[in-house]
This record gives sequence, C-alpha cells and structure tokens, in this order.
Amino acid sequence: MIKKLLTKNFNWHFRAFSLSLFLTAFTFFIIFNFKNLNYLDIQGNSSIIPKQRYSKFHDLNENSYYVLKNTLENGEITLLGTSELGSNNTIFTSFNFFPQKLGIQLRAFGSAGYQSKAILTEILSVLNPKSIQNGRIVILISPTWFLNGKQMNDSLWRNEIATPLNLTRIRINPLIKPSIKEKILSDTNHTWFSDFTDQVLIKYFDKNVSIKKLNLTSKNPKMVSLKEIAMSIDKKIINNSYNVNDDYFQKAIKPLLKFKKLPLQIQSIGLDQPNFEVNDFKDLVECLKVFKIKPLFVIMPLNQKIFSNLDEINSTIELIKKNLNIVEFPFLDLWSKPQDVGLLTDSVHLGALGWFFVDEFILKNYIPEKK
Repeated sequence: MIKKLLTKNFNWHFRAFSLSLFLTAFTFFIIFNFKNLNYLDIQGNSSIIPKQRYSKFHDLNENSYYVLKNTLENGEITLLGTSELGSNNTIFTSFNFFPQKLGIQLRAFGSAGYQSKAILTEILSVLNPKSIQNGRIVILISPTWFLNGKQMNDSLWRNEIATPLNLTRIRINPLIKPSIKEKILSDTNHTWFSDFTDQVLIKYFDKNVSIKKLNLTSKNPKMVSLKEIAMSIDKKIINNSYNVNDDYFQKAIKPLLKFKKLPLQIQSIGLDQPNFEVNDFKDLVECLKVFKIKPLFVIMPLNQKIFSNLDEINSTIELIKKNLNIVEFPFLDLWSKPQDVGLLTDSVHLGALGWFFVDEFILKNYIPEKK
C-alpha cells in the first residue's frame, strides 16, 4: 500500500516537473528564436526612425521606443515630421530653440516617409494612461505627402515602424478599440500567438527604462527681438529672387534655369481619385480625437517661385484644414502665409523665419505665459 502511494506520488511529481520543464523550455525557445528573427528587436534597427534624425539632446544609443514613450509620459514636447526635421539646422529649428533659448525640453522624431500612418502606429504602440494625459505632440504636415495618393515610403512603415513588437503592443492594449487596431493590423501579415503568450513576451521585453533629462534652466526671451534675429540670419544667406539660400540657388536652381526647366510642375492627383495618404491622415486625426490627445499641427509650405501650379493642391490643403477644424485641433497654416525671405530655405524646407513661426506657435499653445 505504501509502495503504491509512493509510486503514485512520484508519478504525479514527475509529470508536474516534466510539464513545468517543457513550458520553461518552450518559453525560452520562443524568446530566443523570435529575438533572433527580429521579432522583439530592441537593440538592432530602430523601431521608430533612423538615429541620425533624432534631436541631439539625448543619448543616441537609447532605444527609440523608450525615448518616445518617456517623452510623452513626462509631458515633454514631441515634434514629429518627415525630412523637414533634418534641414536647416539653425538655432531656430525647434529642437535647438526650445532647450537653448527657452530652457524647455523638446525632442524631435522623424525621417523621410514618416507620415500619417507611421505616426499613428508609433503613438498607438506607446499608448497608456500616462502618455494620453501628459502627451504634448506637434505634427508637421507636408503637402508632398498627398501628391500621388500613396505612402511616400511604405517600406519604412513595414520594416522600421510596424515591427512585430510594436504590432503586438497595439494588439494586446485594452485601451485601443478593435476598430482602431484594425486600421493598423489589417495591413500586415503578422501571425499572432495567444493573448497570454504575447502578454508574457511584451512583459519580458518592455522593462522600465528611464531616459535621462537635460538639466535646463527656464528662460523668458522676448519673441519680437528673436524674430528680427531670424530675419537677419536669412537675409545673410538669401540674395536671389527665388528666396532660397544662395548655396541651394547655385547647386539646384541655376542648372534648372540653364536648361529652362523652371518653374517646376507639381504632379498631383485630384480628390476624385483614391488617396491613401488622405485616408491615413483622417485615421490619425480620428484616433487622436478618440483618445482625447490634443496635438498641434503645422501645415508646411512649398516654394511658390519654384512651383507654378500649386493651386492644384489647394483642394487637398482645404480638406486637411477642414478635418482639423472639425475636431478643433489647433494648426499653423504656413501654406497660406506670405512667402517672405526666410520662410523657406529651398523648395520645401523651412528657413530660420519659418522655424521661428513654428516655435512661436508651439510656445503660444503649450507653454503658459508668465505673468
């Protein structure tokens, strides 16, 4: 009798041990293999944007997901855009101006092709009560996004943004409604594990990472005098009728003039044709409204002296403004602003004066005026 009980007890313990050993081995198998398959890549390619597009005000070795997450949770100003962020790196470029002139932390994230769908995917991947409550987001909208109706760089979204890890974060996030998840997940070929397994994997890899803050001293400069400085910077480097910096004029404009290729013609589809980028933009605005995140938008200009048929894009620009007005999101309309010297530094990128207007807009909306 005792022998039978011991045998039975041994068999039960052996099965329990075997099962726990199998589950442990299986878990390590999943983690090891999918880590090697870039499933949960937190050290290799950035899950947000190429590192050279970051603001220089943080350690470039830190993983981009944690930088964006911490930035939003801490209530730091987050500037999102495309190649505009990598141009004309003057003191008035926002990620220079706010820390250096105002003593306020601002981080910039962006890359060519980092457009509406990429921005929405990123925001959803870091979405939590703290980032929703504290997030201060500024989004630069370029008219060039909407010209051909397609994403400018779909491979960026698929390879750098919609990583399996980011998609899993979105899929298991209970704050995100299924209809919103579908907007992102329906365009991927990712195979999911069970909810439990995905939650275990996310919990394993998403550790609490603290991003070091700058030790900044708050300042209160006079914006009127700074505008004059911005204008003086531009006048030193812009001495041509196209209102572009002289180096760009020599290298880009002169050859076009020589072969009589100016003004350039914008190739744009009309609103009567399918425009995936317009739909992505509407999704972005709708989701930000659902989560009660109130961002700022900047509608960028194109050089009216280089392009001759910009009126063909006006209907698209008006549609963008209409969508922003409906949800009451503040926006800065640089598209309609007089193109004085310094608004642009080339055909599409802002000059010092253009960045000054962006800085002034952010300051007015996000930084309470000191009395």
